Amino acid sequence: MPAIVVSAGSTSGPLVLQDGDSLTVLSGGIASGIVLSSGAAETVQAGGTDDAVTVANGGSFTVLAGGIAIATDNQSGVAVISSGGTEEGIQSGGSAVSITLLAGALLSMASGGTDLGIIVDSGAVLIVSNGVQAQFATINGGGSQIVSSGGLATGTAVNSGGSVTVLANGQSEFETLSGGDVFVASGGVESAAYISSGGSETVQSSGFADADTIDGGGLTVSAGGTEDDFYDDGGTVLVAGGLLSAGSGTLNIGVAGSGSLTVAGGGTVLAANTASAPDAVILVGNLGSETGNVMVSGSGSVIDAADPVWVGVAGVGSLTIENAGTVAMTATALPTIDGAFVIGDLAGGSGSVVVTGSGSELNGGIGRISIGFGGHGTLFVTQGGTVQASAAAYTPGVEAVRIGYSAGATGQVTIDGSGATLAADGAVLVGVNGGGTLVIGDRGALDAGGTNDNGEGLIVDAGSGTGDVLVTGGVLSVTDGMEINANGTLAATFGGSVAIGTGLRLASGASLSVDGTSKLEIGGNSSGVAGSIVVDAGHSLVGAGVIADPVVLNGLLQAQLGVLQATDGVTGTGAIAVASGATLEIGGVFDGALGGNAGAELSIGGSGVTLTTAPLSGGPNAATATLDQANVQTANSIAFATAPGILSLSGDAGGGRVFASTAASMSAETVQTWTTADTLDLTDMGFAAAQVSYGAGTLSVTDASHTAAIGFAGAPTSGNFGLLGNDGQGGPLIGRTG
Repeated sequence: MPAIVVSAGSTSGPLVLQDGDSLTVLSGGIASGIVLSSGAAETVQAGGTDDAVTVANGGSFTVLAGGIAIATDNQSGVAVISSGGTEEGIQSGGSAVSITLLAGALLSMASGGTDLGIIVDSGAVLIVSNGVQAQFATINGGGSQIVSSGGLATGTAVNSGGSVTVLANGQSEFETLSGGDVFVASGGVESAAYISSGGSETVQSSGFADADTIDGGGLTVSAGGTEDDFYDDGGTVLVAGGLLSAGSGTLNIGVAGSGSLTVAGGGTVLAANTASAPDAVILVGNLGSETGNVMVSGSGSVIDAADPVWVGVAGVGSLTIENAGTVAMTATALPTIDGAFVIGDLAGGSGSVVVTGSGSELNGGIGRISIGFGGHGTLFVTQGGTVQASAAAYTPGVEAVRIGYSAGATGQVTIDGSGATLAADGAVLVGVNGGGTLVIGDRGALDAGGTNDNGEGLIVDAGSGTGDVLVTGGVLSVTDGMEINANGTLAATFGGSVAIGTGLRLASGASLSVDGTSKLEIGGNSSGVAGSIVVDAGHSLVGAGVIADPVVLNGLLQAQLGVLQATDGVTGTGAIAVASGATLEIGGVFDGALGGNAGAELSIGGSGVTLTTAPLSGGPNAATATLDQANVQTANSIAFATAPGILSLSGDAGGGRVFASTAASMSAETVQTWTTADTLDLTDMGFAAAQVSYGAGTLSVTDASHTAAIGFAGAPTSGNFGLLGNDGQGGPLIGRTG
């Protein structure tokens, strides 16, 4: 068949064009019912019209600028709509397959039509309206697809610079965004998009998106918009007043690429990992080479997690809560050992959390918070930010906060600035089997309101790790007791205040210090003496270790399980006790505990105990020192400030021994009880020259160079005392001889 030309005012068709046949529709011409078989071609020029063409496999159909095609049925042929060309009204049951829309072209289909594999180039528009299905369209740079009410687009590929807009009651699904953009407008619905690098999706007010995956691209959920069942495989997500939900899966921020999530403008993120509990529902920085960053900013901006949140799992993760933003754990049961909120979960993982500004809050709900569980974790609470931690989900008597939990792990918590607070209703552990540091800076506060099974609200070095607590101008409040173990330190400086409710226990190697501007009070509210450690009546400081500052003792100071050193003295009206096998070393002033005030008492019980003081000085009235199988050592004086004081050697099995390096210092002492089991070892006297005498209630010992005189509250007979032998170091042992 020769070439057919349809000129102005002419109509051609219906026709079936075979291989090699061609049809050209000029301006004003009309072609109708044309069938283009393999090898046949039709061109619609400007002003020309084609109605109901069928393009079979191998056929070619081209609409030039200004041309119009109506109800095209493209069946695997090649259809091109050039700039200014229009394709519209593919009828119900008709199809448009592999049509290319060039710049300025418009393809609009009628209800019931289907287009497959449409290519939309720059400046062209593909409209998917009521009843129309568009499948596997490709939107190139500058091209656009509009899915309006009743339209359905499936599998659209949106390349760089291309765009898809889903209008009210329109629906788009399974898009692939490789640098292009998808806009879900009010009433529009989009699902299962895959957004790679350079691609972006925006869910506008009242728009709804579901089951999307971000892999290097971006997602914005605007105010009133909703993104449900979302998965982040490494991209940028902004929830700007809208709602984002992880559905029943895990929300990953930085799992196979660096990712970020920002919640602002009153936006909400919901996460509930019902499918995989007890694992975390939000993972930030999940894999070793990946980085995840989360920010929650502004009043009403919330992350609500029904299962644990882990920041810095095996990768690097960060979370910032600012300007009255909130992250809250809302689970009712938390079986995971790691905790409801974990910062630095696995070895090699690193997590950092900042809670800053008035109204900003991290709330662990009923589960504990771990900082440095297996990796490295830091928590900064500043300028009015608050953190709430609990142990309610676990066995009673366990910890609410753990800092440096596993061997090799490190954790640091810093609380600084007016109103900055960490509150725990379970015990706080600083350094469990790893390294833990707690810093309470200027006007910051830690309120340890809970306790473990041993009645301790704060434990420093709670296992085989190391722990350091620095109160530098802030306030540390422990409702119950506190324990500092061998590799633990507590230092209060720059006006820091420490209040311990019931008692403080130190282990050998522990360190406790308070500078001249700071306070530590056991049993009160730290309103005591600046520069001192105050032990109130009815409360205790017990154990071993080093107390580097003055102790004001109105309760009990007891050495136990090692050496307890009070290097800057002890004063007050309390009691001192040294348990079996322990040593108490007191430097500086030792006044009051031996009678600086009436009723003060020194009680040393058990065997193998040692008290070292410099000097021992007591006060008037009824000062009493009771030595039960004890050793008292002093390089200075053993003298009561106002005689008579009373020294009692109780005479239990094994006896007691007093060591004095300067025998003359024994003058003015008064002994109340001295049994046959008790001895006095005067270490700087010579045994060979020693002489013992008694008269007028005084026992005298001399070696011609030194003289010791001990008075008695009673009146023993003159034959009761004498030289018992050599102490093994050249000095005399004095005791009762009858």
